[in-house]
This record gives sequence, C-alpha cells and structure tokens, in this order.
Amino acid sequence: MRAVHPQRFDHHCTLTFRPSAEVRAATPVGARVVMQVVGMVITDEVQVAIIEFRDGPVAAADVASGFPHVTISTADGVAPVASIAAVAEAIAAGAVVPVRGFFFEGVVDA
Repeated sequence: MRAVHPQRFDHHCTLTFRPSAEVRAATPVGARVVMQVVGMVITDEVQVAIIEFRDGPVAAADVASGFPHVTISTADGVAPVASIAAVAEAIAAGAVVPVRGFFFEGVVDA
C-alpha cells in the first residue's frame, strides 16, 4: 500500500499502549495472526487501514482503542494516535472506504 503522507508507521497494529503487567502476561507473544484490511480512512493528517482479525488468538476486543487498525502514514508532526479519532469519525459519518480481499499475517510481539 502506497503511503500518502511522509511519516510511515505501517509495520504494526497496537493492541494496548503501555499495557499493565496483567495484560502483558495474558498477551500471546509469538502467536501468528492473520488479518484482513476491510476499510480505509484517508484524511489530510492520517492514512489508516481498518482491519479484522481472521485467524489466531487475537480478537477485536483485545484492541484497547476499540478500533482494530494499522496506521499507514501521517502528515509531518502528526502522531499516529490521531488515527483513532479519524477512524471513529469516519465510522460515525459512514465515510470508511470499503476494501475487500487484502489479507496479511503478523506475529504478536511485546
């Protein structure tokens, strides 16, 4: 996927930012996870792929933000956390661009 902004962050999906010791202990580190891109949100500040978990021990409920996603890129000076608000706004407005058929695999890391 081509980045539309200069800052790239397309190498991970954050489950929990700064998790507690309990959450870390329950995280299936090393497990394989298959994900599917199901939507895109692109604004002047962020480019985000909305994902669904298709195989593995991770589910949408494991994503603390409530929005499973991969931040692909951000504008200069924009933190990747801005993706969460952009996704929430796009979902509320019905402005998510649907994507079909793009699967990828990752490994749960700490």
